[in-house]
Amino acid sequence: MLTVSRSLDRVFQIMELFAERRRPLSATEIHTTLKMPHSSAVSVLSRLVDLGYLDQNSETKRFFTSVRLHHLCETLPEAIVRGNPLAELVDRIQHATDETTSISRLDGLFTIPIYVRSAKHSKAWRVTPGLCGGLATHSVVGRTLLSTLPDADLHRFIGDANQWASRTRSVLSDAEQVLRAVEFVREHGYLCRYNLLVPGVGAISCPLAARGDGDHLAVTVAGSVDRIQVRGRQIITALLQQVKSWQGDAASAVDHRP
Repeated sequence: MLTVSRSLDRVFQIMELFAERRRPLSATEIHTTLKMPHSSAVSVLSRLVDLGYLDQNSETKRFFTSVRLHHLCETLPEAIVRGNPLAELVDRIQHATDETTSISRLDGLFTIPIYVRSAKHSKAWRVTPGLCGGLATHSVVGRTLLSTLPDADLHRFIGDANQWASRTRSVLSDAEQVLRAVEFVREHGYLCRYNLLVPGVGAISCPLAARGDGDHLAVTVAGSVDRIQVRGRQIITALLQQVKSWQGDAASAVDHRP
């Protein structure tokens, strides 16, 4: 029993390391970072490759998460909101804007889309549920989510994000720029930016009131810059109206609970 428990612990430690590093990893890096016996790391990694949850580059010998694992993860976050008024909110916004619409939450220092409705046109932006959206300080949706945090937590978050970026040799966040964006969201109820995280992509994001479990969420409309810029005001109006209506319905449902 102890062996099974230890093996499970090691599987999840390895998966969490991939989630933190966001790049292919060697067996040596994994066992050294996790202070795990090299033979144990190799054994777990080999088994995960056999099961199809990891792939290995035949030349570099580095491991990376597989398409199969991403597909598996896609089915899990959507279950959080499927059949829920949040899903109906996303569907209405997508229909009103004709652009890809998603619900995201904070997951540690990163953003995670948990429910997505993709636009059907040829320029539609593709978002994968459950696939990390990057450091929250770097994106429109991330900065929108950060606007829901108390100031002390917000400043701590920015510091932790820059420590992670420095440790992984990633791009550091401009704290003042992040704080200005957060202030804009708090004042206007949305954030709109172009080419911020991905060149050629525009995004408009709006925070949602915290749920009963304390989870902070944001709804985001994203698409090619040329489409979003031309229809920006229309999209912002539709987004704010739908969110206001949804929050009114949610408040009414709470008021009428037995």
